[in-house]
Amino acid sequence: MTMLSERQQMSYIAAQAADARLNVELETEGMTLNIGPQHPATHGTLRIIARLDGEQVVWAEPSAG
Repeated sequence: MTMLSERQQMSYIAAQAADARLNVELETEGMTLNIGPQHPATHGTLRIIARLDGEQVVWAEPSAG
């Protein structure tokens, strides 16, 4: 049987906790985001309706004019 130092035990516990955080899947609802028609990031009149899943854009409809 191997005896672990307190530092090794804490490192092991921290690694296990980090693995647990990485494997957590959060169930979220999609979000619809209106950008425009005059948003500081656009130069001119542009409206974008974007549907998001987390940080990923899954659908977008641009409207210029």
